[in-house]
Amino acid sequence: MALKTAPNGEKRQDFSWGSITWLHSGNGRGLGKLNLGIVTVYGETSQGAHNHYADEQILYGLEGVSKHVVNGDEKLLSPGNWLYIPAYANHDIINASSQSARFLFVASPVWQPEEDITTLPGNQTIGENYAGYFLSQTNLKEVQDKFASATGLGVGLVDPAGVRMTEPINLPSFCHYCARHHGSCHLLATAGTEDRGLEWVKCEYGLIVARLPVRVQGTNVMYVLCGFALLARSEQTEKNKAKQLAETTGWDARELLQSYMDIPLVTRNRLFAAAELLRVTAFSLANLFLAAAKESEIQDYRWRLLQEQQERVLVEADLQKTKIRLIEAQVNPHFLFNTLNTIAQSAVLQGAATTAELVYALSELLRFSLRKVGTFVTLREELQYIENYLYIQRQRFGEKFAFLVDVPRKLREIILPAVTLQPLVENAFVHGFASPEAKDGRLMIVVRQRRQLVDVTISDNGSGMTPERLLQVQDSLVDTGISPPGTGIRGVYWRLKHYCGPQANLDIHSTLGKGTTVTVIFPLAKHCRDPLKQKCK
Repeated sequence: MALKTAPNGEKRQDFSWGSITWLHSGNGRGLGKLNLGIVTVYGETSQGAHNHYADEQILYGLEGVSKHVVNGDEKLLSPGNWLYIPAYANHDIINASSQSARFLFVASPVWQPEEDITTLPGNQTIGENYAGYFLSQTNLKEVQDKFASATGLGVGLVDPAGVRMTEPINLPSFCHYCARHHGSCHLLATAGTEDRGLEWVKCEYGLIVARLPVRVQGTNVMYVLCGFALLARSEQTEKNKAKQLAETTGWDARELLQSYMDIPLVTRNRLFAAAELLRVTAFSLANLFLAAAKESEIQDYRWRLLQEQQERVLVEADLQKTKIRLIEAQVNPHFLFNTLNTIAQSAVLQGAATTAELVYALSELLRFSLRKVGTFVTLREELQYIENYLYIQRQRFGEKFAFLVDVPRKLREIILPAVTLQPLVENAFVHGFASPEAKDGRLMIVVRQRRQLVDVTISDNGSGMTPERLLQVQDSLVDTGISPPGTGIRGVYWRLKHYCGPQANLDIHSTLGKGTTVTVIFPLAKHCRDPLKQKCK
């Protein structure tokens, strides 16, 4: 279907009630763009009530007497008299005499929106996400229907690609026939020109629409179309095309042609006034679009804030897991402080002869601490860690103590939390062999399997504990629901319970002057996942 920009039209428009001879047409836009014409109202006819919008009119009587009903008030217009029709008034023209009445009329737009409207802050632009949000928040159908009700003309809304955004309203029946045959109404389906403002577009059947883009920050976001009417009775060529449509489709020719004859014939001024009202509508829609864009920004901010709050909850939920790692990390500074003191003492007493070997042993300890803390290790790895620690202690005690290990080969690969045994061995030196005069010290580690449990017994022949002190230590292991300190025997007990479940335990026996025995009990395991996520299996 061919579309063309509508011409200015005929100088004379004929209607059933009379005619309009146009002296000047304000095809431009804005205030001061006047429409000037001479109206003839045939005898014993009336134009019919209609609404004035976006323009005001002054009428000057030339011949005969016509009655004008303005918002319900009747006023007579005779030769030499003036009559003012305000904007947005309801108006009807009646000629009760048998003679025609003629008057001059001048119409002028009453309001013109500014070109520039509020813009988004910064360099933000209108995007498809804003368009989607706008459509979800705005009842475009209601906007369209109210505009159609105000103008009495057909109205449609399409996007920049020519896709309908609403179901058009007030379209003539002939348009529906045409759309069924062609697949769509070409006035609606054809996108506008990006750089143009108001366009007058005419289809091959003679129907005309005013098409105006809704522009926001230089971007066309939709088009508003108004009209779907005739400015003059169709030329013979257009009538022939309507007849051809009836013949091609096989539809009832009389009914289709009657629908074509029923297409409304409107005054040029009415269509121009509708176009001005169209500008007001486009201006309002553009502002709505910007408001939707700003609201979308607010919604995005709220969403990001909600996500941050959710992430904060997750972080707080991970604090317990993180706390476990921190507790284990606290074991190392406590141990390293004592070890470094030993190295310093050895360096002074021996003239630094064995310093290199001590530092090497210390480096192995540090490597194990940094890489393994917070994970599970094999019993073999844990014992190697202890061996490096004992090498350093031998430099302090010399031949004054013996270290014995009894571990069946089949149990060397069992799994336990890293740095479980080292704090217990360290306690033997810090408390059991605390006196520099301690002689014949003996430390034993014995590992045995008891069904599905493993017992690791660490015993020394050191100074031991009084019954009162032993009771205090045993009581400190009672679960109070509060996370224990990360150092010492209590930290070992707490981590065993956490990682290995209720079967894990720590038995302590001590006799003053004879030594202390600590037995670590945990389930037999040869594999384990992340200890923070899954206990030993």
